[in-house]
Amino acid sequence: MCLLSIMMGGSMQRYMVDYAWIFIIAGICTFIELVRLYKSEETKNIMRKLLGIITIYIVFVNLFSGIVSEKSYMMDNSPEEYFKLKYSIDFWE
Repeated sequence: MCLLSIMMGGSMQRYMVDYAWIFIIAGICTFIELVRLYKSEETKNIMRKLLGIITIYIVFVNLFSGIVSEKSYMMDNSPEEYFKLKYSIDFWE
């Protein structure tokens, strides 16, 4: 509920920097404990793959939301660097 409130309140970028790491660490600890509790190697492998996918997703979401939140600041102060970053990520434009 707390995460939904943060995401819907328009202050997601700030709270992702302040509190996201706490949720990420708690989630990773939960997954590690679940992997430890399961007896089947097949289930453990599925959980490890799922943890890897979720971790990569979280890293990209945090990275891109940080870029989006600083877009106007970067555009005003360093337009050359902004456009280099923009076209390296958004290459189809």
